[in-house]
Amino acid sequence: MSKNQALELLREEARSLSADLEAVNRAIAVLEGKGAGTAAPAGRRRGRKPGPKPKAAAEAPARRRRPTMTAEQRNAVSLRMKRYWAARREAKAKEQGD
Repeated sequence: MSKNQALELLREEARSLSADLEAVNRAIAVLEGKGAGTAAPAGRRRGRKPGPKPKAAAEAPARRRRPTMTAEQRNAVSLRMKRYWAARREAKAKEQGD
C-alpha cells in the first residue's frame, strides 16, 4: 500500500467518524431537549385543542342577594328570639317540675 492510498483511507475514515460523531451529538441534543428531533415544533402544544370560551357573564344571570337588615330590624329579631327561647325554657321547666 502506498503512502497516498494510506492517507486517502485515513481521510475517508475520518469523514466517516465525523459523520458518526455528528449523529451522536444530534442524538444527545434531542435527549437533552435542545434539538429538533422528534419533539413537537416550537409554538405548538400537545393535547386537545381549546374549545370556545364560555360566555359566563352573558349566560349566567347575576345571583340575587338578600337585602341587608337595618339595625331596627336586627333588634326586632333579637327580641323575638329572646321571647322564643324564654318560652322554651319555661315549658321545659314546667315539664320537668311535674
